[in-house]
Amino acid sequence: MLILTIFLLIIKFAFTTFLLREIVNQRKTKKVFEIDLLFAIFVLILCLFITRLIGFYYDFILTKFDRSKFYNPQNFIIWKIGIFIQAFAFAFFLFITDKKVLNFKFKGIISYIFIAGFILILIYPVSSEEDFWFISIIELISLFIVILVPALYIYIGTVAPEIRKVSFLIAFGIIIYFIGVIIINGFVLDLLKAPIGSNTYLIIYIFYTVLKIAGLFLITLGASHLYLFSYFKYDFLHERKKIVP
Repeated sequence: MLILTIFLLIIKFAFTTFLLREIVNQRKTKKVFEIDLLFAIFVLILCLFITRLIGFYYDFILTKFDRSKFYNPQNFIIWKIGIFIQAFAFAFFLFITDKKVLNFKFKGIISYIFIAGFILILIYPVSSEEDFWFISIIELISLFIVILVPALYIYIGTVAPEIRKVSFLIAFGIIIYFIGVIIINGFVLDLLKAPIGSNTYLIIYIFYTVLKIAGLFLITLGASHLYLFSYFKYDFLHERKKIVP
């Protein structure tokens, strides 16, 4: 698992570096810095890299996968900080999608609801296994809100053929990535123990790593073609496509 984690960190760092280069090139071309979808995806993958670094410290140094150490408040706050950084990144991406693509139709409300669930996780005291399962369930419920993001991008790709490929890459990348996140959730892991057996954690961790890398690859590939969005102006929720010359 150590090798898989290090490999995942290297991949996330590589994708982060690639997107940073794309942002710098865009800055040189446009002569202006813009908080757009490309920047939002850069922040997303950067935060996912930071979260995995924190997870590496929590798993391999603090707890060493000893469940009795999971509920130590000093240890668990590290885990909370990690998932909150991840949650912030997705909330930011939701917000920018709403503002830049959907003309702020939702007024950022979806982002606020999503981040509120993770603020509850951050402040909720954990000192027992029961507290840990409660937090895991809240995390799982909050994560399902992110399903709205790929749903929106699939809809965008459906009504706008010119950016269908980009929209679908981002949508399916997020879906695949979040399947990886969900299967590693503590509550889900316990449900999978019975059908899989004693090697549950190792098997799930392999799937988790593969799914995350595949999802990040698709998201990054889609992000590298986001410039196509600038050629079109849409009111996706009320009208068909309007092309701006």
